[in-house]
Amino acid sequence: MKTKLFFILAVLLITATAVKADDFKDAMIKAKKNLTDATNTMDEKQLLKVRGEYERILQLKQDEWLVNYFIAYVDYNLAYTGMSDGKNDMEKMKKYNNSAIELINKAIEQKSDFSESYILKYGLNFNRFIYEMEKMMEIATTSAQLEQKIKAMDNDNPRFQYLLGASTYFTPENFGGGVSKSIPIFEKSIQLFSSRVEKEEYYPDWGGDQAYGYLALAYNKLEQFDKVKEYYDKGKELYPNSGFLNNYIKAELEKK
Repeated sequence: MKTKLFFILAVLLITATAVKADDFKDAMIKAKKNLTDATNTMDEKQLLKVRGEYERILQLKQDEWLVNYFIAYVDYNLAYTGMSDGKNDMEKMKKYNNSAIELINKAIEQKSDFSESYILKYGLNFNRFIYEMEKMMEIATTSAQLEQKIKAMDNDNPRFQYLLGASTYFTPENFGGGVSKSIPIFEKSIQLFSSRVEKEEYYPDWGGDQAYGYLALAYNKLEQFDKVKEYYDKGKELYPNSGFLNNYIKAELEKK
């Protein structure tokens, strides 16, 4: 009788665990879709709504490191709402970027072998140049440390190569960067994106449209307009709903 009772309890526990896992997966897939839609519009209210979705998912107490990663990524995008459409709201950029750094540090504490967290932190740290130029040496040192760590962990991650390309693009030539140097890095990124398959449907997969967009901008600065068209058109083909390509990059390319 005891054996039978133990068996029934074990089956119930396994079933409850499976249901919880399914609830988590379904919620994460839904939230990620909503996040993609929100990043395409860069609407602050829509991004905050998605942030709330992820905060509710935390209540399921499953893979909290991944949920915190995505909340940090939402804040990463919220930071840019302070700089979009000609705005220059440094306080908003600072508020959300610093919040994202706190969250990604928490995600790293919870799971220190998830390379995506270090990659996002690399991008967040670079954003500090926008509002903390007085800490330039500290930011540069942290970037170099993160870069070495990521190269050892996951050098062929397309998001890392995209962010590495972006940091090179915006770094002046006399500091080791420059538009020309960024091009092969962006090209490597889009090559890696073309064959990338994430472990789970709800894992990070952002960055492809940005890589194509910045590659087009880089060639535009070099006045290689055939290449501009090639990469802009290819990016639009692969990411037709990308607000980054359809709005920001299009506007930049149309500037005289």
